[in-house]
Amino acid sequence: MSSPPLQPVYPVGSVGSQIELYSGPIAVDAEKPLPGRIFVDLAGDLQVRWNVTNPAWQFERGNVSLHIDLPDIGPTIVPAGLNDLRGAGQIMYANVGSTDAMCDRCSSP
Repeated sequence: MSSPPLQPVYPVGSVGSQIELYSGPIAVDAEKPLPGRIFVDLAGDLQVRWNVTNPAWQFERGNVSLHIDLPDIGPTIVPAGLNDLRGAGQIMYANVGSTDAMCDRCSSP
């Protein structure tokens, strides 16, 4: 009799889909918080990315600090890069594993 599959920490969708790590208010460089999200992008170069939705203004490209409030941790500042004037970029120093690691689908013996 086989064991039931393990439940992932974060919900996983179809191949290449994004894995959402955070969804909620994000203040870019301590400006007014805007709705946004932080996610792992599984398509392409496997990076942790972020974006805000419905930005009230345009941002300047460069390094920024994202101010978020995590339920179990509290207020947190995350260093990030901003490469889209509408409020989107990548999370700096995020480690998602070795770049040469291969993912294999394994079946239980």
